[in-house]
Amino acid sequence: MPLRIWVGMNNYGRTWKRNHALWSLEIRIMRTTKLAAAEEKLHELERQKEERLRFGSPASLLQRLQDMIEELINNGYER
Repeated sequence: MPLRIWVGMNNYGRTWKRNHALWSLEIRIMRTTKLAAAEEKLHELERQKEERLRFGSPASLLQRLQDMIEELINNGYER
């Protein structure tokens, strides 16, 4: 095999490896970015869930009802 062809093939191999490495890095970055966005969304949904559970619990509802009754009494509500 002539030297020129061998050198060209060797250069192609290096170029392919470099391009493949860059492509792999791009894929890793995209996956990491998507994962970060998904984790952020998950944390927001978990926060909303906790908030709803806190305000929708029987103890919370009873406390809010008692607060409303107390407010009505303090503002002079009469039957």
